[in-house]
Amino acid sequence: METERIAIQFAGVILLLIAVPLLIMHVRNWFLAKQSVCWPICAGIVNKGLSFTIYGTLSFSYEYAVHGKQYKCNKPYFSGSFKNVGRKKENELINFYPLGKPVTVSYHPDKPQLSVLEPGRKEGVLSTIIQLIILAGVAIFSVLKPTAILDLIH
Repeated sequence: METERIAIQFAGVILLLIAVPLLIMHVRNWFLAKQSVCWPICAGIVNKGLSFTIYGTLSFSYEYAVHGKQYKCNKPYFSGSFKNVGRKKENELINFYPLGKPVTVSYHPDKPQLSVLEPGRKEGVLSTIIQLIILAGVAIFSVLKPTAILDLIH
């Protein structure tokens, strides 16, 4: 019983070590997406047309210049994940961002390397945050109350 309790607590700690940084990253993306509607804009160009690899990862980039310095970015907007984009949305995105397309880039005024093509768009970020909060809650519960988890299992 004692080794099971320790194993559950250890699993909870590992889960927290994974969930908390991801949660922080997605909360940051949510705030940045909200702020991006007020960011300055500049002209840019798609230098690698949007496509999705066989593994479902996004392959895309655009470049732009701010105060004479060149920047590249590889995501058109903030998203919880580009792996869960449906086929219809995927085709719409691919057609909307072809190679060589001129684009309007919204960039962070203090960190111009941070930019988006679709300011304010935060597709899937809120649902990812909710899932990570639940996961972190389960992890905290398993660390603080491992015997309750054991009671549920047995």
